[in-house]
Amino acid sequence: MSSPSIPRRTATCEIADLHLPLRAGTDVTLFNGLLSWLAQHEIVDRAFVEAHTRGSAQALLVQRNTAGDVGAVARLCGLDTKAASGLL
Repeated sequence: MSSPSIPRRTATCEIADLHLPLRAGTDVTLFNGLLSWLAQHEIVDRAFVEAHTRGSAQALLVQRNTAGDVGAVARLCGLDTKAASGLL
């Protein structure tokens, strides 16, 4: 799945499955929302993450404290909730 997360529509958007025109400065919010969704749905391979990354526990703590549900992430990023639901 390809999903450019840039505000303006570009040629890359034409071949993408989903275009997410994020509000400037909210890419970390979207990332935290994605991380939150993966953790909530237990899709994170914790053994792999622990073996191949540093700071994963802190990242999960931050996402728990900053990312709400899909609707909250969509509002903060300036996205349509339906569009965000298609990604998350």
